[in-house]
Amino acid sequence: MTNQIIADSIFTHRPGECAELDPFIIIEDRSDNSGFVSEIRIHPNPASDVIYLQLPDWVETVEIHSLDGRLWKQLLTPDGGNYSMSISDIPSGIYTIRTQGAKRMLTQQISITR
Repeated sequence: MTNQIIADSIFTHRPGECAELDPFIIIEDRSDNSGFVSEIRIHPNPASDVIYLQLPDWVETVEIHSLDGRLWKQLLTPDGGNYSMSISDIPSGIYTIRTQGAKRMLTQQISITR
């Protein structure tokens, strides 16, 4: 299987401000990571103040990134296990949660709502 790269953009307009066109690229991973994804549980989704993570022992770090690539939070998880992460200081929106270990990295989306 191969990865598919999709280039697109987001048109943003807020009343009283100039319109913006923000380009972004999505890389769709077509490899079979279904076994790894099922090992990682992140809930609730959507979330508002706290997310709970159940991680296998291969996960060493968890990062929350906005769609523009900005790193909002990082959590070190050297032995996997159960964790909670406060997200009360992150604005509403769609984010990616990157779980990473020495040989694997997975990303999942989460919605933060207020």
